[in-house]
Order: sequence, then structure tokens, then C-alpha cells
Amino acid sequence: MNTLGLQYAEIAITLMLFITSMRKNRIGSHQSNLYLGIIFTAFLSSCLDISSIILISNQEIVPEFLLFLVCRLYIISLMWIAMIGFLYLIAASDYKDFPRIRMGTFCICGIGTIIISFIPLYVHKAPVYSYGPAANATYFFTALFIFLMTLAVLNNRKRFSKRRIVFTLIWIVVWVGAAVVQFFNRELLLVGFASGMGLLLLYFELENPDSYIDRDTGLYNQYSLSIIEAQWRREEVRFARTDIFLQTDKWNVTRKQVDEMIVGLSHVLKHTECKKAFHRAGNVFTIIDQREHRIGQAVDKVREYVAGLQSDEAGIRIQMISLENSMLLDSGEEIDALFKYYETNLVDEVLLIDEAAIAVMKNEDETIEEIKSALREDRVEVFYQPIWSVREKKFKSAEALVRIRSVDGNIIPPGKFIPVAEKTGLIDAIGQVVLDKTCEMISKDNTMKLGLKYIEVNLSVEQCEDPELNHKIMKTMKHHEVKPEQINLEITESAEIKNRQILSKNMGLLADTGIAFSLDDFGTGQSNLDYIISMPVNIVKFDMTIIRAYFKQERAKKIVTNITRMVHEMDMQVVCEGVEEKWQMDELVEMGADYIQGYYYSKPLPKDEFLAYIARENGIV
Repeated sequence: MNTLGLQYAEIAITLMLFITSMRKNRIGSHQSNLYLGIIFTAFLSSCLDISSIILISNQEIVPEFLLFLVCRLYIISLMWIAMIGFLYLIAASDYKDFPRIRMGTFCICGIGTIIISFIPLYVHKAPVYSYGPAANATYFFTALFIFLMTLAVLNNRKRFSKRRIVFTLIWIVVWVGAAVVQFFNRELLLVGFASGMGLLLLYFELENPDSYIDRDTGLYNQYSLSIIEAQWRREEVRFARTDIFLQTDKWNVTRKQVDEMIVGLSHVLKHTECKKAFHRAGNVFTIIDQREHRIGQAVDKVREYVAGLQSDEAGIRIQMISLENSMLLDSGEEIDALFKYYETNLVDEVLLIDEAAIAVMKNEDETIEEIKSALREDRVEVFYQPIWSVREKKFKSAEALVRIRSVDGNIIPPGKFIPVAEKTGLIDAIGQVVLDKTCEMISKDNTMKLGLKYIEVNLSVEQCEDPELNHKIMKTMKHHEVKPEQINLEITESAEIKNRQILSKNMGLLADTGIAFSLDDFGTGQSNLDYIISMPVNIVKFDMTIIRAYFKQERAKKIVTNITRMVHEMDMQVVCEGVEEKWQMDELVEMGADYIQGYYYSKPLPKDEFLAYIARENGIV
């Protein structure tokens, strides 16, 4: 009886953990529910442990059936703790067949319970302990679950969080260690206390309900969202998800007011039928539910709340991304990627993700992989479109245009991969390949002998904003022994260049070496005349759309004519793109165009065809 204090301590610990966990806003995942099951079973086990000690110590005056019923229930509870511990570890992994594992485990434990209930059990009064076949069966089944737990960890380490493995195993080791000590020292009743201390460690390190809750709002956090979505995906549960973005006009709303609105919106979400509401970060909320109508009701409540704020505050609105059927995607990772993709492209109040929207993202993902593989496998090619010199009546230059050849040999249209490359930053690597192959052609094929003075190479926005641009370009040209005057770099007026200071510095450094610049797509951007005024541009290129307008609208014709005259007065030259007919060329030449580029002369050609075409048309061969 002198060690009952440890049992009372375990009862206090497990009861405290159980009450604390029940009072908190638990996430309801398998692992959190199983942890609660371990606590409850450990609490009952402690109560049974104390009861069995008292009954054994007073076996002369208690009914025999009651004595052995309590003793059997106690040792059975130890087996159930080990079983739930095994399931607890498995539930935290990404086992897709967890329900079947759970069913099999319950069957094994059920068989063990039946065996222990009907085979002999004996008790010893001083020191107090139970023994016999039933006790040995308990040791066997408990050891079996611990062995299965160890085997699962060793064979599938990548499935488990290292932190969860460590602390779960610490709990098991402490518990088993106490059992071994107690086996050889019957008077030391350590098993229950060791189990309680291990559960206390798990609580603070893994299962504290507060770790699932966002402190600012009281909603679940991003970590909770990932756990629930992963669990539902493994079990192939269909659910709907809506991300809510609280948007405000920063000029009209203070930071304090924004924080108050976030707390208010969180309060609204807490009191809807949709119980799985998450505050992920800042102004972003997520609600998920297996019943789509609950999300709809929650969204209506959110709209009512925001509408009520409009009378007091200005510029407040919500935007949403909604997925009605999670089964349209193959994995939780795809769901996260899908929402991140559309979050960056969110314009409308509500964006509904359907099969078409999913196809758009998947097509972009496929294009990204195609670009990456093309870069790795040298399937990025450069085509060249000749540019006719009006004054010299020869082809004196050309524009280098990137193409990607697929594995099956077909050319992927630039309109498909260039926007994706620009969006993902891959355009920088593509631009470097184009420059390298262009310089290689100039050097190895001696384009100057064919009458070409220079080749135009496009610069992407990322390249323009790269502080190392000057160094990279000069390094490539030096490697191929290409002279600066043989390269003309095109910058696009319509591109949204954020760091104009870096661009200006790069252009200045490169211009000092003798490299010339063209302003491409002139007339399609928002910069007006700023580029040709402030940048060291040598050539202005009228975009195809401007040239088409020139032939259709009198106003456009006057604008192009006057800009051409102004450009000439600034000692710059004009290239007209998209020329397809002779009469167009004749009129543009009369207007003052210095160079003509378009299908009237030639479409973009692969290198060998281009070189043969220039040699033939310039009369070299």
C-alpha cells in the first residue's frame, strides 16, 4: 500500500489531461481523438489498478468474482493502452488504408480481451500483484502492439514526423521500462505512474490543443487545416473548401480597424454550422466541410457581416475561392497548389474552381515541366526573323525568337510557354539560352560575311531587373568572341518593370560597351514617350497591332507618322513589324520606316534555313 501515492498521482495527471483536452476546441483528427482515448483508458486503468490493489489486500472480505473481475479489467486495460498507442502513431502518418489497419487492430485486441477474460489468473497479496496465464497473455499482446509500432516506424520512416516518432517512443520506452522494473520488484507499482508521465510529455510536445488554435482569433490554424485535409484525402472523403480574403482599402482603414474586423469575422465563423473554420494568416480564412450547404450558409453570414461594416468603413470587401468537390483532384498537395495558383490570380469576388479551372492549372504545371525538361535536354531552339533595311535594300539584321521543341519533335507555340515562363521566372534561363545560341551563331557562322550587322535579342523583365545583367551578357559575348555592335538588345515597352533604376543602370553600362538597344512593342504599354526620352534606345519598333491600326484608322496613321518624324529627329530609327503585303511595305517605306519585319519577307526560320535564306537574298551565293 506504500506505493499507492503513484497511482493517485497518475489518476490526477490523466484526469487533468482529459478535462483540459475536452474543454479545449479540439480539431477532431484521428490522432487527437486517439490521444484522448489513451488518456481516458489510462485514467480507467489507474482507477482499476488502485481498486485491484485494495481488493487484493482485502481479499478475505471481498467477493472472489469482484476481485478477479477488477484484476482482469486492469490487465486488459494495459493491452488496450498499447493498442491505442499503436493506432495513435499510425494515424499521424499518411497511411491511406488506416481504416483497415484500425479494424484489424481492434480485432486483435478483441481476441486478446476474450483470451485474457477466460484463462486462469492468480493474485499475490504481499507484495500485491497478479500472475498466471492471463497476465502472461497481457504481456504478449502488449508486446505485440509495441513490436508492430516499432516495425511500422522502421519500415516506413518517411511516413512519420520525426518529432512524433521520438516522443511516442519515449512514452512507450518509459512505460515498458517501468513494467520491467515492476516485474522484478513487485512492490514498486510504477507502470501506471510512468504511463501518466509519458502522456503528460505527449501533451506538451505533440497534443496540446492550443497548438491547433490560432491565438489571435480562436479559430483553427494552418497546421490544423493540413491535418484535417490530409486525413479526409486519405479516407477519400468528399468535401468542399472555400478560402475567404478580407480586402480593405488601406487609405481608408487603419491597422487597428483591420485587426478588429478579422476578430469580428472569426467570431462570425465560430457560430456557423460549419465547424471547421481556419484563420491561416493575416486576412485569409478557410472553411471546409463535408456538407457543401454548410459552407454556403457560413459564406452568407460572412457577407452579412461585411455588408454591415460598409456603413461605418469604406473600401471593405471579401473575395473568395471555392472548390465544391475535393475529389476532382488527386491529392491534398494538388488542392493546396490549386488554391495558391488562383490566389495570385484572384480578380472577381468569387472564383469557382471547377474541372475547367483545374485543367488550366494542370496545363500550366505541364508547361512548366516541359520548359524545365527542354532546358535540361537542350530542346530550347532559336528561330530568326530577317529584318529588311529600306536604305540598303538588303537584310542587315534579324530578331532572335525562342522556340521549344517537344519530345515528339513538334514546336510548342511561344504563346503557350512564354507567359508561363515569365510568371514562374523560367524566362531568365530561357533568355540566357537564346543569347548564348545567338552569339554562337554569330561567331561560328560568321553572319557579318552574309551582310548582317547585328542580331536583336529580347530581354525579359527578370533580366532587365537583374543587377548582374551587364556581367552575364558581357561574359557570354566574350566567351563566343562576339563584338558589342553585333548584338542589339530589345526591351519591351509593355513589360511591367518595377525597378527602373536597375534597368537604367544596366542599359547605361551595356551602352558604354557599344551594345545598341531597341524599344520593342512600342505603343502597347503605358510608358508613353518615357522610354525613348530617358533610356539609351537606338531603334523604336512599332508593334503589329499599331501597324494594323495604321492602315485602318486615320488617327493611328497620324500618330505613327508624327512619332516616326520625332524619332528621326532624335537620331533613332524605326522598325515596322507585322508587315504581310507589298502594298503595306510600300506605304510604310513612304511614311519613313527604316526597317521592315514581317511575313512579307519571311516567317521566323530555324538557324540553318535562316542562314541559307540570308545568303541567297543578299546575293552571297
